[in-house]
Amino acid sequence: KKKSDHFFIFVGRPGEGPWDEFVMNAKHYQRDEFMYSASTAVMGKHIDLGQAPSIYVFKDNRFNLYTDKLALERGQRSAEDSAGEVIKPEATAASQLTVENSSLAAWIKKERFPTFVKITRGRFGQILATKKLIVIAVLEENKLEKITPEMEEFRDMIQGIAENNREKYQDRFQFGWTGLPELANSVAMEVLEIPSLLVINSTSFQHHLPQDEASQLTSEAVELFLASVVNGEAPTYGGSSWLVRVYRAYFEAKTSLFDMWRGNPVLTAVLLGLPLGFLSLIFYSICCADIMDAEEEEEEEYLHEKND
Repeated sequence: KKKSDHFFIFVGRPGEGPWDEFVMNAKHYQRDEFMYSASTAVMGKHIDLGQAPSIYVFKDNRFNLYTDKLALERGQRSAEDSAGEVIKPEATAASQLTVENSSLAAWIKKERFPTFVKITRGRFGQILATKKLIVIAVLEENKLEKITPEMEEFRDMIQGIAENNREKYQDRFQFGWTGLPELANSVAMEVLEIPSLLVINSTSFQHHLPQDEASQLTSEAVELFLASVVNGEAPTYGGSSWLVRVYRAYFEAKTSLFDMWRGNPVLTAVLLGLPLGFLSLIFYSICCADIMDAEEEEEEEYLHEKND
């Protein structure tokens, strides 16, 4: 707890239960996550152990138990097989685990972030991998990474909803906030008001926006909006079809050029004007060369006929 306020821990003796699966995932996530093992005697001093071996995640100052019964039973069978039972070759090949088909890996992806997390560009892809509905409070930080009191009040309201309804929302939703409005604008393909609320379906990349303005949103209104998203009643926008991707690329390019022009119009004019000027000269020389040659030939023929 002193080293990290978010970690995964295996409770039991090495080799028991899902130990091998835990070690495989620990190696895979070693750059991003803290993963430990502890004996039942040590963990029993901190929590009431319901079963052993077991796996817990510590986040939001509480331990949550990994409850995939199939994975735990598979780990138990693996331990029994290693103790001396005869294993059929076809059964071994069929039950071979990788990170891609590991149910523990899927659980780690879902539980690797706290209930309310700051969303950055580097973390956005990992948050989408949770396969949850991503609820984002869209704010804008200044150069000192500070937000206005109005934004802070809106962020605190969304955080309160997430933390006060943890059991209700934790399986379906991942809550967070971002100080980079351009990140949310890219998903929504429009310039969102600050502050605003955006819900992203991480599997389809579709998004939902509340009908009310952010200044009119209350905790009750947000909860009703989230319920409508779950029930499929909220308006759906965007997606990942090729038409949407083309429009998103156009929107991002247009937004980038506008930001460049707003930040330094002279430099933007030079960066765009020089290539366009060179292209104009090239096209002019290509298209007009034949016309100029034709005019010279006509003048020569006319002079020729006049002399005759």
